[in-house]
Amino acid sequence: MVKAGVVQLVRIPLFFITPIILVFYLFLNIEALGQDGVVKEALFASFLFGLLLLAFDFSNKKVIFSRSAVILIVFFFYYVIRVFVSSGDLGVLKAYTLSTDGGVLLFYCLGAMISVNLSTLKLSLSQQQEGFFYILYFIFALFFLVQLVDSFATLHLLVRDDIFLVSVMDDVYQRPGSFLIIGFFVYIFLFISMFLLIGKASHFCWFKCVALTAFVLFCISAVSGMLFAQLFGSNLAFVCVGGLLFVASMLFVFYAMGLLKSCKRLDKSSALKLLVVLLAALVIDAVFFIGGITILDIDLNQLRILGYGAIYSDVGTTSSTSSISSISSISSISSISSISSRIDLLDNFVVHFKYAPIFGNMFVDKLTTGEGTYVHSFIGSVVTHLGLVGFFLLAPFFFFSIKEKINIKGGKYLDMVNSMFHLLLFSGVFLIACVAVFFVWVPVWFLIGLIFPPIYFRGKASD
Repeated sequence: MVKAGVVQLVRIPLFFITPIILVFYLFLNIEALGQDGVVKEALFASFLFGLLLLAFDFSNKKVIFSRSAVILIVFFFYYVIRVFVSSGDLGVLKAYTLSTDGGVLLFYCLGAMISVNLSTLKLSLSQQQEGFFYILYFIFALFFLVQLVDSFATLHLLVRDDIFLVSVMDDVYQRPGSFLIIGFFVYIFLFISMFLLIGKASHFCWFKCVALTAFVLFCISAVSGMLFAQLFGSNLAFVCVGGLLFVASMLFVFYAMGLLKSCKRLDKSSALKLLVVLLAALVIDAVFFIGGITILDIDLNQLRILGYGAIYSDVGTTSSTSSISSISSISSISSISSISSRIDLLDNFVVHFKYAPIFGNMFVDKLTTGEGTYVHSFIGSVVTHLGLVGFFLLAPFFFFSIKEKINIKGGKYLDMVNSMFHLLLFSGVFLIACVAVFFVWVPVWFLIGLIFPPIYFRGKASD
């Protein structure tokens, strides 16, 4: 028993090393605007520590594969074949699977690894060890905030005088935007886990202080992250981080109202409580956001999300007032807003789908209406680029994954709350993805790995 306790105490810091190194890697790359990637050794180290924990559990616990994982493996196998057949180039295949820009497999595995390691760690945490978990969580939260503020300060030195945007921007915000979103996915995932651990404890004053401090730290980081996203011109990151702030606020209000302690069927009273949760979360978010822009003395009219974005266009949303297919550069469409160009590109869906409806083609936009003129929709681009085969492989994965998330064995209330917030988080991000991004957008695959990991561990291998 003593040996098991010592092993667990070692596992806790080993686990936190993975997200801390990952956050370090993400923010350094956010600062490196326009570069392909820096300190990739940090990403490798993050993977290495995560794999060490997985290897330990593989040798000591039962490995259980989810049924949805089998479907996803088939989908990934089809995806790899489709990319290679469409391109005939191993370099392109690597870019779409393992690169840090569009590496679907890389980021799915990274998210799944963090998820599996965290869920395994929580299963064996004793009440005494939970205090150690809280300490390391706050170390992570402070490290995240320090990295965010440092990156913010670094890029703020380059801000323009007329608008809130760094002067060196050349439509290269997609990568830093994606990395910022991934960083906050890790943060919100740990935040939810920490709050549910507190939810199991008695409502002593100490636990209330821990919860309040954790929530305030997350809110400060989220508001800073939203403004940071505007600094390098990413509306998508602004919206996603704002959504995560709303989820975190809902969870805090749940805790404050004692809803993490009680399990009641939905009735008029509980429905009213849910309404109060939503309204309170909105008010909290508004207060923190207004406080943030007031303290930093930022003019709302200088933010891309509130107006000047009409003169800039997202990378890849190539559109023209005369002909979408004849675009030669992003600068030629600077007068078209990001939203309107996405709407215009929906017209290309039928053209792309008709080209190869069954199996799709990963470069159908280049072969038909022009490179970069793909439909900016996760589901829509799956259909056009992977065909009906790809869609009917991916759709059942989501169906069974959500079903597995809902059907929790044992029916513990906090597990249901955990699933509810995970699904709320996924639903919001996936909805954004369905109306705004190409299907190889790495944040959504990282989140899929976090929310729907392919395996989990139970008991001992010898049982």
